[in-house]
Amino acid sequence: MAEHDPLRTPDDGSKMTRFSRTGAFWLLLVLMTALAIQFMRGQDQAAIEFTYTEFKAQLDSDNVLEVTIVASRRIEGQLRTPRIEDDREYQDFTTMLPGEISSELLADLEQRGVEISGELETRGWGTLLLGALPWLLFIAFWIWIFRTMQGGGNRAFQFGRSKAKLISPEAPKVTFADVAGADEAKT
Repeated sequence: MAEHDPLRTPDDGSKMTRFSRTGAFWLLLVLMTALAIQFMRGQDQAAIEFTYTEFKAQLDSDNVLEVTIVASRRIEGQLRTPRIEDDREYQDFTTMLPGEISSELLADLEQRGVEISGELETRGWGTLLLGALPWLLFIAFWIWIFRTMQGGGNRAFQFGRSKAKLISPEAPKVTFADVAGADEAKT
């Protein structure tokens, strides 16, 4: 029967078991899943990028089914008949307006029976993460500081300090030759 070591933790001590129990593992797992979903959604919704002139040509040929005006500067829409480019079929399109949306363009869209909707600019995951990253790093740094302070010996601010000990010239120098063959310590 193996001896019981009171200092050893009950688990096998592998790095994976320690890592999987931390919140960082679960946070990383959720983040990777969210990024994978965002990537897959972006692949399905591939849209062709039109210049404003190409958009007007599609509108003049009555090939625009519906449009969504985003923040009065960008138009996202759907074509009646898909456009084939680079051996790929595109139903959705986007275009940037050269300025603010004009009343003439809105009237032209309404006259041609195009369904019109509008929405505000939405922020994606990237913008949210980029804004929150400095705060998350700051919080992680303070958590690390507090954990190292609890470790005993007040190690938190000693990460640059040498662990070498100074030797005093007055301290007695005992060598192995001095104690070799002794049965017990000298008093």
